[in-house]
Amino acid sequence: MTDSLFTCVRRSQGDRERFVESREVTAADGKPVAPGRKLRGPVVFRGAFVGILRDMFSAGNLKYHNFAITGTESMGAKSAVVLALEAKEGQTALGFTLNGRMYPAHHTGKAWIDPESMQILRIEIKYSDLPADEISMRIEYMPVNIDGSLFSLPRTVYGSDNKIKSKNAMLYQFTAEYRNYRKFTVSSDVTYDIK
Repeated sequence: MTDSLFTCVRRSQGDRERFVESREVTAADGKPVAPGRKLRGPVVFRGAFVGILRDMFSAGNLKYHNFAITGTESMGAKSAVVLALEAKEGQTALGFTLNGRMYPAHHTGKAWIDPESMQILRIEIKYSDLPADEISMRIEYMPVNIDGSLFSLPRTVYGSDNKIKSKNAMLYQFTAEYRNYRKFTVSSDVTYDIK
């Protein structure tokens, strides 16, 4: 079990905004770790904050998917619109990065959307047609008030990597829980000593 600090920073890139995610591991099995320690494991998933939402719903990536509203479902006290999605057959722009290499992969899934706020409450994605894996992720979101603005951020991520095509078939699963969201700001003044 690890404790980590996740940072998501908004960066301007020309006329576009992009978000950069990073992780700092602070403890492993309840014990503090040295700064800069990398997360290791048989499976390490990334992208719960921005990657999946960008891949599925950004304006530039909509053309790679088929979408269909399949109805509504109750999610706690709310009724959510259920949106089925799948990658278009033959698309190669989107996929899954595995061991540093991006594989165009067929993916299917569903998103549960709050019809009032239009925020995603849950998303489930399954990646298939990978060299040896079948990967599934479910991300549940919650509303978080940061500095007076409401954001829909991950509450829980469930992931699995089923090594279906390897000699020793294995199933790796994990659960990540997120809490204690907050905004960090920094201000500085630069002064010059001109002589």
